[in-house]
Amino acid sequence: MCIRDRLLTDSNKKYLERVFGCRVFDNYGCSEIGPIANSCERGNKHIFEDSVIVESIEDKDMKLGGKGRIIVTNLENEVMPLIRYDVGDIISVSDKACPCGRNTMTLEVFGREDEFIRVGGKDIGVVDIDKVLGGILGIDFYQIVQKGENLFNVNVVNNGEWESGTPELIRKTLMPLLGKRAMINIRPVSEIKPEKSGKFKLVKKE
Repeated sequence: MCIRDRLLTDSNKKYLERVFGCRVFDNYGCSEIGPIANSCERGNKHIFEDSVIVESIEDKDMKLGGKGRIIVTNLENEVMPLIRYDVGDIISVSDKACPCGRNTMTLEVFGREDEFIRVGGKDIGVVDIDKVLGGILGIDFYQIVQKGENLFNVNVVNNGEWESGTPELIRKTLMPLLGKRAMINIRPVSEIKPEKSGKFKLVKKE
């Protein structure tokens, strides 16, 4: 199975593989550029270097620790060339050898630039949060909304395995990431609606 929608987190990937009983591969790209990279059998996203040039540009306004905005140049579109197009995602690029044997550079995607929140002087995104929430039973879908510097609403759609202690477990799990001063409100909801663009934001600030 090949996924081409929104960011595929580790927890979503494991869920899909468990439900469908097959391996899941992640195809990364955008409608303006087309395919940019695809994951191999070892899980690394290999860049299609014969059709795109990928750059990672540091954002001076964000504290990302080596990550940067992805800038892409399409080498195949002769009708409407796109040169150094800002996709809007945060990535890191690596030239380390992959065990699969392919010799192209790889990239790791950390989410949309506007899906990061500033906490204690550092920027936290979807991947950071999924690492701590992805393994909690009872969560079908979630969204974290930063309402203030230390105020967060966590909207959660439960999957039927919700227990009385789940809200406190979510709060305790998020506390090391969001800080000891964080006020975390757990809000069970029936659904999480997409933005006007039609896409879902798992992390946002208001």
